[in-house]
Amino acid sequence: MTLNPRVAIFDRMARAWDELPVPPDAAERLARVVHAARLCASDTVLDVGSGTGALLPALLKRRPRRLLASDIAPEMLVRLRRKFAGTRATPVVCDGARLPVRAGAFDAVFANAVLPHFEDKPAALAEFHRVAAPGARLVISHIIGRQRVNEIHAASEDAVLRGDQVPTAERLAAILHSAGWRVTEAEDSADFYLVVAEKE
Repeated sequence: MTLNPRVAIFDRMARAWDELPVPPDAAERLARVVHAARLCASDTVLDVGSGTGALLPALLKRRPRRLLASDIAPEMLVRLRRKFAGTRATPVVCDGARLPVRAGAFDAVFANAVLPHFEDKPAALAEFHRVAAPGARLVISHIIGRQRVNEIHAASEDAVLRGDQVPTAERLAAILHSAGWRVTEAEDSADFYLVVAEKE
């Protein structure tokens, strides 16, 4: 099996990940991302590409019945475990395009700041669809906006990351539709990117 080159890249980046610059209102933006899924306390939630857990504080406030935090980079989850030990968050090292969970397991799936890192985005979105329950919500987001994310990736020292680009909301909606999702909300502005879909 060929190792995804992004594993080594994000393992290396993990040690300084929490020191990367974020907007001063990052917590409010992340809360807005979580709000888009309309969670309730009985929901089961998957956070794909959780990293060191940027979305977890807002997710844990909703008290989901189950919260799975997945990431391809083990070092990211080492830091997540330290920060969220004793909470209901369960870290799992895995590729988000090949999730080790049963079909229909989750009421909500989040993919915050991770979509561009999937080489085969339609396959990843189809995998999210597989693990989502009927009527489940999918929330794809970037709290600094598509253009800025794409600029950062294009300027990366790692050649692998330079091609990791966020599609326009319109293009993403078309891919989601092909994967069985129905888009219910979309914002593709200079400083915020949010696409919400439901499993039909």
